[in-house]
Amino acid sequence: NPNAFLAEKNYKKVMARATDVYARTARGSFRGCFRVKEYLQDCLDHCGNLHRYAEIGEHRHVTVCYTELLPTLGGIRQDRFSSLGDLKSALIASCTAVPIAGLPFMRNGRLVMDGGFLDFQPELRGDIETITVSPFYFSRSDIRPSRYVPAWWAVYPPKPEDYKWVYQLGYNDACNWIRANTHRLPWLEHKLPAAGRGLRPRRG
Repeated sequence: NPNAFLAEKNYKKVMARATDVYARTARGSFRGCFRVKEYLQDCLDHCGNLHRYAEIGEHRHVTVCYTELLPTLGGIRQDRFSSLGDLKSALIASCTAVPIAGLPFMRNGRLVMDGGFLDFQPELRGDIETITVSPFYFSRSDIRPSRYVPAWWAVYPPKPEDYKWVYQLGYNDACNWIRANTHRLPWLEHKLPAAGRGLRPRRG
C-alpha cells in the first residue's frame, strides 16, 4: 500500500522531483542512468514517511520483497520493521536492480538485491486478494499501461513532457481499473479517486 509512505499531496512532490531532478540527471550523462539507488535514497529521505515504520509494521501495511543471494538463494518478504533504517534498507534492497541501481550489498549478514530476480510479481497469500501493477505495456498485470509505453523508458527516462504524460496515463489506468472492479473488491469503492484527466496524444 503506497499510501503507507505517501500522503496524497506527496505524490505530486515525488513526480516533480523525479521530473526536475532525477530524469534530467539521468539524461544528462551516461553515468546518470546508473545512479538509480541515489535517486531512490534521496526520494525516500525527502518524500517518504519512513518515520511511521512502527505503525507500518504493526498493521502490516507494507510487504517488501527482496532477493537473498548469500548465504542461501531465496526470496524474502518482510512486513515488520525494527527501525527507520531497517525499513529504508529493505526498500533499497528491493530495488537494487543490477547494474542501473548499483550492486548487491550486505544486509543483516545476507547479500541482497532486487526482489524481482526471484519474485517478479509477488502475490500475497491467504484471504488477501492481490492487485498486480506493472509499468510494462506487454504485461498481463491487473493495472498496466493502456497505451504503448517504450520499455526502455525503465532504464533511460524520456523527455519531461513524456514523463508527465506516462504519469497521467498510469493514474487514469488505475482509476479505470478500480471503477471496473468495485464489484470484485467492494472495499475499493470508497477509495475511488477523482476522474482521470484527459490525456494528450504522445508525440513521436
